[in-house]
Amino acid sequence: MNSYQFLSERPREAAKSVLLAPPSNAFSGLRHAIRTRRIFLGLVSLASILSESLGIFLGNVRFQVTQTFFVNQLCTWAAVGIMSSMLLILLVSFFLKWPHMPVDPGSIAGAMYYVCESSVVDKFEGLSTFDKKDRDRTVTGMGLLYEFGERMSAEGGTRVGLNVLDTKVFMP
Repeated sequence: MNSYQFLSERPREAAKSVLLAPPSNAFSGLRHAIRTRRIFLGLVSLASILSESLGIFLGNVRFQVTQTFFVNQLCTWAAVGIMSSMLLILLVSFFLKWPHMPVDPGSIAGAMYYVCESSVVDKFEGLSTFDKKDRDRTVTGMGLLYEFGERMSAEGGTRVGLNVLDTKVFMP
């Protein structure tokens, strides 16, 4: 949902919005967060990476005769630290402004809901046959701005979705 939150803040050009692939795991999420300077996404990705080692730390919390007291204390406090940071990130997420999203965008159907009845479909017609590099160059060359939010539907009501603004981005 971070991509949709990013688009809902203000209109963005294609290279910083529709051409960015969402991260598929915590490691690519951390790289994506650093590249796009998204602090919250970076913290969530870092907590997810640290949670991978949480099982090892929790397995050594119960003191055993075969381990030293130092290892027991280290594992206990590392587990407490990781879980505390995860709890803090969860609490912070309640205070962030998230866009209204009636459908989960994680599935293909959910993603299609947000581009349905949008001029994005018309603008990208025929680009599916291009390879990634040519497609990205063509979309960037259009110089359009994209935003996520309320827009008019074909029936005359409003719906949430991806908007293409008529404003062009200055391309040097």
